Amino acid sequence: NQKVEAFKKEAAKAEAKAEAAKAVEAEQAESADAPETEQEEGTDEAKA
Repeated sequence: NQKVEAFKKEAAKAEAKAEAAKAVEAEQAESADAPETEQEEGTDEAKA
């Protein structure tokens, strides 16, 4: 049971990360002319 709970937590985390990534992509699409967004994405990937 504990394994199942841990798995659910991890899945929820992964889902939240995916949602955040989608939001970042949408922002980048809106402001494609802003170079700092690419650097921010790089640091986010390094943290993950």
